[in-house]
Amino acid sequence: MVIVGVPIAGMVVATTTLLQHATTDAFRGRVLDAIGAAAAFSTLVGAQGDRVGIVTMLNIQGLGYGLAGLMVLVLLPASIAAEPAPEASAGVAEAPGRAATGKPA
Repeated sequence: MVIVGVPIAGMVVATTTLLQHATTDAFRGRVLDAIGAAAAFSTLVGAQGDRVGIVTMLNIQGLGYGLAGLMVLVLLPASIAAEPAPEASAGVAEAPGRAATGKPA
């Protein structure tokens, strides 16, 4: 368990940090709550593994990943098209969090 637990702990910290930086203050609580709700739901569903069998549960999980991928393919292009084009200052596009010199702000 230690072999699996340590990397998972690092992954959770990294994922939470990325989510906090990538969302605005107005939506941060909602996003983190949605992740928590999904984790709780997956725990409840995973507890059914003894009843329906592990192979069936893995098939359901795979179906869920496939449906999530299809949702991204359908919804992501629409959200990208709806965003206004970023304005570049002096013809130089800047990365978020960086000054015009390219050094961290």
